[in-house]
Amino acid sequence: MFTLKTGFAHTRLFNGLSRDFDTDRFVGLSEMQNELQFNIPTIDTRLIVTHRFIGRQIQLYVDNANEAQEGFVGDSLLVNATLSKNFWKDRILLVAGAKNLLDTTDVQFVGTGGVHSTVGDSQLINVGRSFFVRLGLNLSAI
Repeated sequence: MFTLKTGFAHTRLFNGLSRDFDTDRFVGLSEMQNELQFNIPTIDTRLIVTHRFIGRQIQLYVDNANEAQEGFVGDSLLVNATLSKNFWKDRILLVAGAKNLLDTTDVQFVGTGGVHSTVGDSQLINVGRSFFVRLGLNLSAI
């Protein structure tokens, strides 16, 4: 048996440069998140895989000539996976997993650097792939 959940959001973020420059007051940011839960009955274990997509974001900044410029921060994709299993009449929970399976650490930033030129850089969004193990004890079940 499996369960699939999905969600989408479009957020409008305030642009602080709009106070001093003739720019849009808000910029949009789209995000989609999916979760797949799969029960493995033969070993009484649950697998959960989550996927998060964050869309390209308009980034406004002030250049060297003190003019407002528009660039963007590229989109990003994060995937996590978790296995969980209960033991001893559901008193002990063992969870193991991995975060950021695709090892996404930064996204591209593109903006205008001057007349007909483009500046490309990157922005850190995550520290990289990591693994974890968690052991839980349910005292109320003892």
